[in-house]
Amino acid sequence: MLALTSMLALACAAGDACVPAGESEAIRAIAAQTLIRYGRDLALRPPAAPALRDAHAKAHGCVAARFVVAGDVPEALRVGLFAAPGDYAAVIRFSNGAALPADDHRGDGRGMAVKLTGVAHAPQGQDFLMINHPVFFVRDAADYTGLTRAMAEDRGAQFFATHPAEAAIAAATARPIDDVLEQRYFSQVPYRLGATFAKFAAFPAVCPGHGAAAPAPQPAAGPDGADFLAARLYQRLAGAPACFDFALQPQTDPATDPIEDATVPWQGPFHTVAHIRIELAPPPTSEDRAVCENLQFSPWHSLEAHAPAGGINRVRRVIYPMIFDLRHRLNANTDERKDP
Repeated sequence: MLALTSMLALACAAGDACVPAGESEAIRAIAAQTLIRYGRDLALRPPAAPALRDAHAKAHGCVAARFVVAGDVPEALRVGLFAAPGDYAAVIRFSNGAALPADDHRGDGRGMAVKLTGVAHAPQGQDFLMINHPVFFVRDAADYTGLTRAMAEDRGAQFFATHPAEAAIAAATARPIDDVLEQRYFSQVPYRLGATFAKFAAFPAVCPGHGAAAPAPQPAAGPDGADFLAARLYQRLAGAPACFDFALQPQTDPATDPIEDATVPWQGPFHTVAHIRIELAPPPTSEDRAVCENLQFSPWHSLEAHAPAGGINRVRRVIYPMIFDLRHRLNANTDERKDP
């Protein structure tokens, strides 16, 4: 037994994922509590309103893009998707993080979910999910249980009042913004990079052949003011493309870059490995919005070389498909369950 314990300790010290005891029970509790909260949120929506995601419910839009893997990726990072130069079609969904749609002027985390298509050995696409803050506000599944229980019991404010560290990260994440195309987005949690681990991020960049973009005009005042982030997104994309650099942050030291604590920022540098170019886009039609709403994004839509790591990702492995299936059944959307 001592030898086995020592081996497990060495594996954890080497940065490998160590599943904490009781995590399966914690994830089952999180799933049950999420369903309770989801049901309560449904009751707060207008009777004819569709069932939405349990987080990132409000989309600002889904836009077409190209994801181009660079030709000068550092040797140590040439793994999986980044092993060789490549050019992939992509769709990107920008969103607010809240479980219920709200005025865009309210502070909130903002999401950038990227789905690559045409990736060999990734039949559901290669998805990269990011938020505009470097770390998540809950450490692991055990801590997440307390939050979801509080949310299910409508005690969210009480939870944060008694968890100052989580409250500080949540407050830093939930801030007003002016433009989704000017945010820095982060994976927050780790993923495999072959035999090692990395986080990833997307940083705004100047598109080749274009100078710095002019400031976007303010959306027109009136009833659309609560949705100004979507208005500004499509105003900008009506006149010019938008670009991001996609970068990897490899784990440098397991002591400073933990796998199982999502609240800790990693210390190493980011290295650009790809470039994202969002194409010109007209304002979306009702059909475009329906297609955007029906897309399924998950960190587990992935090449094995970039498989999710850590407890928060293992929670997502259960919750994401559960809510996707539930909301589509509630919406009687049975014609198409698979991603385009």
